[in-house]
Amino acid sequence: PPLTDLPNHIARYYIFLNAHQSSFLSSYYDVHWHLIGNLGIDLIVRAIGPVAGAELAARIAVGVIPPLTVIGIYSVSRALNGQVAPSALLALPLAYNWPLDRGFVNFSFAAAIALLVFAFWIRSRAFGFVTRLLIFTPLSFATWVTHIAGWGLLGLAVLGFELVRAYQLRGRNLHSLFSAALATLPFAFMIFFTILWRSETSDSLGLYYGTELLSSKLVSIV
Repeated sequence: PPLTDLPNHIARYYIFLNAHQSSFLSSYYDVHWHLIGNLGIDLIVRAIGPVAGAELAARIAVGVIPPLTVIGIYSVSRALNGQVAPSALLALPLAYNWPLDRGFVNFSFAAAIALLVFAFWIRSRAFGFVTRLLIFTPLSFATWVTHIAGWGLLGLAVLGFELVRAYQLRGRNLHSLFSAALATLPFAFMIFFTILWRSETSDSLGLYYGTELLSSKLVSIV
């Protein structure tokens, strides 16, 4: 696969695995770990890299993403329908998608994790609010650490699911909207970590598009 962004990642992996023992690298680079919403594959490589090396560790970690995405699609379909629906089979080719093709591996990994956590959320619909809060707050945190956009996808999926449930139980009214929004509280805590992270950057909002925002998005979709 092209994975055009991945060589940049692998270079970073090699640096943080070897900078402390290479006089050449240490003369140009220093490693400082911070809690940010974009560390998914980095943490896996940090764990297995000392044994496997940077490139093999990256191959292993990235190779897990497509099957994990397929498992996530199956899990969501089974949680919703009691079985894997035909629509899930049609979705399988999307496991090899544009972000993965371009090597955005932390996001792709987070998206796969988001599917798995979302499937668990559906299956836990009989749990009480406090139980869900205790279970899904750390799962939300893990998704956020992997990549912030995966956490965003997870929150949107949960909100959509809870809106449908609330409408079915109470009809379309403000109470339904409020109860659905309240259900997403375990995922909302990550906003605090996001503010802490972005407040330390040159662009606190994290918006890098200029005046061509809409046309850039359209080109991406095409």
